[in-house]
Amino acid sequence: MAILTIKETTKTDGIKKTIDKNSEDVALDILQRGIYAYPVESTIRELVSNAYDAVRERDVAKSILAGDSVPEDHFDLSLNGDVYKDSKWDPSYFDLKYLSDDKNTYIYYDEGDYNDILRVKDYGVGIGERRMTGYFQLGWSSKRTQKGALGKWG
Repeated sequence: MAILTIKETTKTDGIKKTIDKNSEDVALDILQRGIYAYPVESTIRELVSNAYDAVRERDVAKSILAGDSVPEDHFDLSLNGDVYKDSKWDPSYFDLKYLSDDKNTYIYYDEGDYNDILRVKDYGVGIGERRMTGYFQLGWSSKRTQKGALGKWG
């Protein structure tokens, strides 16, 4: 399980650190490239971990929606602040008729003449529009309040 500690502070003096608007792409590129010592291996781990988390979240949602558990069993509802707003339990995101029972994550590797293809397939919660938008933002996460999620950074 990932451990995520976020410290919120308020500073009353000094200069706030920001990223120059003209340099945002450079800063984001440095962050994205430099975050892992082994980028290929780390990307595969990230994709497989996300698949695991999606299946687990699906099972949690099914349990809560069926009345077998309550959100407090699976989410830390005491976490507040903007950094957690997209990670709160939201029953409107799920519809039982679309949630599979397949607990497997499928990993396929196809070696090609010019390009190899890696596919990671799961039957988890899916990525709706709100999450798809967040997915492309470095640091965004829908899992920060989930007690059993592998990934929480984004």
